[in-house]
This record gives sequence, structure tokens and C-alpha cells, in this order.
Amino acid sequence: MLNLQELFDIINFVLGLPTALLVVAAAAVLVAAQDWRLLLATLMVQTAGLSVLASRVMPAEWATIHIVVVGLIAIMWFLSARTVIKYARPRRSLWRRFAEIGTWARGGWRALRQRPRAAISPSLWFAQGLRPSFRVLVVIIVAVAAYAERFLFVLPGLPSDLSGLIVWVLIMATLGFALSDDPLRVGLALISGLSAFRLFYLALAPSTLAVGLLDGLSILAGLACSYLMVARGATAWPRQGEPP
Repeated sequence: MLNLQELFDIINFVLGLPTALLVVAAAAVLVAAQDWRLLLATLMVQTAGLSVLASRVMPAEWATIHIVVVGLIAIMWFLSARTVIKYARPRRSLWRRFAEIGTWARGGWRALRQRPRAAISPSLWFAQGLRPSFRVLVVIIVAVAAYAERFLFVLPGLPSDLSGLIVWVLIMATLGFALSDDPLRVGLALISGLSAFRLFYLALAPSTLAVGLLDGLSILAGLACSYLMVARGATAWPRQGEPP
């Protein structure tokens, strides 16, 4: 029966290049995408790909631990986002709904559509900020510049492909920081950057203590961003939606 390290080695041998391309695409999607559910799924895809590739320079158990840690962070953020969306939706009593039915009966759909609405859909609240088209344009420009200067991005102690991959993820994480002040997007950039730094550091100085410290730092960052997501939603939504 295959152990974990042998399984990761087989995946690297068979799917090494597709996994690297998947990580490159996922890092770009984390900057350019808008839907928060897609962002969380992309974070998990990027983490899994980086962890599989990281098994070339560190024990597979350490890579698996990081997948579990980021999975827990993604679950926290998903629950926080669902909480904000749930309580952001305007609450209408039964009598208010009957009144809306009466309004529709008297004036038709046109009168019903003229009722006050929330300033923004709750499910789109996490996607506020720069337009996706502008983000895509910035990612393309940065990608062209990074490809033109790719020979300058060489990290010691790593294979050339892993070195370029880590630099790309760090560049996209920095870009994610620069393009948004939303707690979710900042958290995504932070966890993405920490994942790349973790791979680089553990390849240079493998240590179980470093594994615990870096993954513990990731969990603390995830908790902080989760709290900020809920706090921001709690302060912003009562001024935007309908009164309960």
C-alpha cells in the first residue's frame, strides 16, 4: 500500500506541469475574480496544488497539514460570509408581505417594483471594489512584466520551476493587498502569500517548530479576517437595507 509521500511523488510525476499551471491560474483568479464563493474555492485549489508541489522539498505530512489548516480557514470565512449575508437581508413581517401583495393587486408589478430596496445585494457585498475588468487588465500587465524579468526571480535552495511559482504567487498576493481593502480579499492575499513563504522557508530550513509557527500564524490571520468580515457587515448593513 502506498504511503502519503509515495502518493504525492506519483502525483508530481504524472501531473507536475498541470498542477503548476493550475497554481499559476489560481493565483491570478484570486486577484481578478469577484464572487466570494469562487474565491474560497480557488484558494483551496491553489493550496492543494502548492502542497502537492511542496512535497518535492519537504515531507508530505507537512504539506498535508497546511491543506487542513487552509481548509479550516476557508470554512471559517464561508460561515462568516453566510452570517453577514443572512442578517443583511431585510426582514419583513407577515403583515408587510400581505401589504406588498395588496400593493401588487392594486397597481401591478410596476407598483411593487417601486418599493424601497437594499442599496446592494447581500451576496455581492463581498465583491465591492474595483471592477473585474480592471483587475484582469492589471493581472495581465503584471504577468507580462514578470515574464519579461523572470530570470531575475531566482530563489536559493529551490528548483527553478518552484522558485518561479513561489515568486508568482507572492506577486499576486502583493497585488491583492494593493487592489482592495475588503477583509476577505486581504485575507485571501495574506493566506496565499503565507503559503508561498511557508514553502520557501521550510525548503531552506526544515523544522517542525517552523511548521507549527507558520500554520498557527495562518490560523490567527484567518480568525482576524473572519472577525473583520462580520464586524464590517454588522456596521455597514443597517444603513443600506430596509428597516426590519
